[in-house]
Amino acid sequence: MDPSQNSQNDGPSNEREETRHSATIESLAQSEGIGLEDVRSLYASVLEKLKQEAVITDFLPIFAARKVREILRVRGLPTARTDHP
Repeated sequence: MDPSQNSQNDGPSNEREETRHSATIESLAQSEGIGLEDVRSLYASVLEKLKQEAVITDFLPIFAARKVREILRVRGLPTARTDHP
């Protein structure tokens, strides 16, 4: 599921959420040197899992980005970030 195509909670709040997720995806793709579509797919998968357990969703983009970086590191894909433990 593409986070920018989420049909739940249509309205201004949902538009802000979509914008935040899209910006996070673009930032990850650029900072990690990974293709945008690859990051978008991985991010959407991670985000869906996080949403299932989240009570407060304000920080989901931060947690999703962190998890995506962790997955990329575990997979051994070269990333531009080296300052993350």
